[in-house]
Amino acid sequence: MSDGFRQAADKFRGKATLTEDNIEDAIAAIRKSLLEADVEYGVARKFLNEVKDQAQHARDNVTGS
Repeated sequence: MSDGFRQAADKFRGKATLTEDNIEDAIAAIRKSLLEADVEYGVARKFLNEVKDQAQHARDNVTGS
């Protein structure tokens, strides 16, 4: 499972700004990792929603949106 989180972090490395596309790419890597680890669907969905919300909030704080 840690490989999936590492891949998600790699999606952000070298990026000057967070975009919806690179947030979605990272979420996809995390989702795949959670599914491969057989994490219960509801738990995975809640976790992914939290991660996405926090990433979007961070992006909005940086861009001033």
